[in-house]
Amino acid sequence: RCGTSNGVLSGADGQTFKVSGGTFTAASVRLGRSQAFEGVQSNPNITSGFIVEGGSATVSGNVELAGGNSSVGGLLSNGSLTVGGELIIGNRSSSPNGSRYNVFQVKGGTLTSTDTASGVVLARNATIGNKGQFLLTGGTATVEKISFGLSTSATSGSGTSYGVLTLGNSSAAGTLYLGSGGIVKGALANYAATVSLVNGTLGAKADWTSSLDMSLAGSGVTVQAADATGTARNITLSGALSGANGFTKTGGGTL
Repeated sequence: RCGTSNGVLSGADGQTFKVSGGTFTAASVRLGRSQAFEGVQSNPNITSGFIVEGGSATVSGNVELAGGNSSVGGLLSNGSLTVGGELIIGNRSSSPNGSRYNVFQVKGGTLTSTDTASGVVLARNATIGNKGQFLLTGGTATVEKISFGLSTSATSGSGTSYGVLTLGNSSAAGTLYLGSGGIVKGALANYAATVSLVNGTLGAKADWTSSLDMSLAGSGVTVQAADATGTARNITLSGALSGANGFTKTGGGTL
């Protein structure tokens, strides 16, 4: 499809909003549920949800993968997706269904998230426990900020929220360039944040910091203290780096 629209789909399994070519623009896109993803994913088969498989898609406001009482997927496999508002992964307002995660995967193409206030937001809801995963196994993502919840997330009501950032898997490498917002945990309570670096490049669009713990879960990780053009940038990590695997540092900036 191509054109100009506001996309709102909710309530039924299998719902799909797909961009296959041409130029698509929208003020916002919201999906309630699409397919079930049990547990944290490494190589999901995303066949429904918000899918960009070609062309150019631009959403000036929020892209929200809410999840309903189940889960919803998002996939960028080719082409480009630019999001001007929050990219929200997990924001269901009804009781969650077991271990199901809302998943957005970058498998190819180019993702650009320009929102500096919150950026990519995992498990946003304030009253119901949510689960959200941002998975990068190909292409290039340039993101101003990654937020594990916001200051209001999971501070009241029921359940614990879980946010997972996964770079790569055992056979595919992701590429992520972060802006000055870095990686933060905005949620104050009832929230578990996981950063798993498996395979790929973690770089810097601008100088950025993070105080979150990170797991070196694979042997193919490069931390690039530079942007995509090779300009030196500084990265400051004050959390624990754990795991048996190491990483390679590149770029002229300071790590």
